[in-house]
Amino acid sequence: MEEHDNEEFQEVYNEYIELTNELLEDFDVLMVAAVMSTIGLSLYRTALSEEDYHKVVDAMYDLKNDITTIEKGYLH
Repeated sequence: MEEHDNEEFQEVYNEYIELTNELLEDFDVLMVAAVMSTIGLSLYRTALSEEDYHKVVDAMYDLKNDITTIEKGYLH
């Protein structure tokens, strides 16, 4: 990722974490996660070819054990 892209990524990430924390104040964590996952997959499906979409989904599956947990009530 280029430096500019990295800065944009961090900006979007920070805004998304802020929104997620706000949502978690009012909604169940599983509901928020389901919506986040659905939107993310829809964005990938919209932006990628069918082949690349399947590569991304396969990579997510392959990395499922590398995902860390989040302390309850705190995203950073």
